[in-house]
Amino acid sequence: NHEKWRADNTKGTPLEGQTSGPKFEMEPGINFGGPIIKDRLWFFLNASTYRSESYVAGFPYDKPAQTPIKNNTLFPYLKLTFQPDQNNKFVLGFNYSFNYLDNRGASKYATEDTTWEQKYPAYVISAIWTHIFSKNLYTNLKVGASRTELNLYDKKKVGYIQEDTNWLQSGSYGWDDLNPRTRVQMNADATLFLDEFLGNHEMKFGIQGNLLEGRRKVIPYGPKDSLGMARLMTYTWEGVPYYACWGGGHDRIDRGLNAGIFFNDSWNPTKRLTINLGLRFDYNRNFFPAGKGGIGDVPIKGSYAHIGYPEFTYNLEIEKTIKEIRENL
Repeated sequence: NHEKWRADNTKGTPLEGQTSGPKFEMEPGINFGGPIIKDRLWFFLNASTYRSESYVAGFPYDKPAQTPIKNNTLFPYLKLTFQPDQNNKFVLGFNYSFNYLDNRGASKYATEDTTWEQKYPAYVISAIWTHIFSKNLYTNLKVGASRTELNLYDKKKVGYIQEDTNWLQSGSYGWDDLNPRTRVQMNADATLFLDEFLGNHEMKFGIQGNLLEGRRKVIPYGPKDSLGMARLMTYTWEGVPYYACWGGGHDRIDRGLNAGIFFNDSWNPTKRLTINLGLRFDYNRNFFPAGKGGIGDVPIKGSYAHIGYPEFTYNLEIEKTIKEIRENL
């Protein structure tokens, strides 16, 4: 996909002379596979990458020529299949991707310095073991793990005012925003074919479980006040203060556990009738350890809102600081 292959219908509109959409897109790739050991071990390899550049109308705000937003992503994948005998088969897979995006958050009100730099690596490992006990019974054991990191890095470490509203643009407030995610899962099942027992049955038993952890770590930049928090700034609307905002950074972890057990039976009591029976039990638990730091906002009028995270202490010294700011406004 290339910009020269697209029509331009912006003539006579406010966007005339401004380009939006892809400058180009391309996704070259190659894959191949085959036996490593005849009738025993095979491999499959895929290597591809995605490259693109695109325009946002009016970006950047402070330059007459537009700057394209670049997106670069790698997608390598490898799979190995091992079958030592007729009753056992093992499959191992590894997938990796890395996405880099510059100027995330670009708009006609933004400069390059006030956008994010995004780095997004992801890893996935999976393993499957299939064992055949007999012509009527086989089992699968599947395990897997994944890790992703959506990391947004502030460039200039400061905020800027959006011209048409006079609001501070939160997307460039001046912090790094790091979001790693980890997941480990397991699934085991058995399939049994039972014939001539009040008809024919295809029964499946199984258990599964997932462990998950998510984290968000915010690292603020810029001047700190006497409490060690990022400088408090006020949002205004048409020149009138609306509310104040501070950011002290925080580090929060969310954890989850999901487990389940199930039984299914596809029963044919006669050739013309199928009855599907099933029973399942699931257990889910999510919990949030106390985090560190705080981030929130304070209305100029009315009660306080969004005061931090569990370990964040809202004390009289902070209340005094907010009171002084209100009086100065």
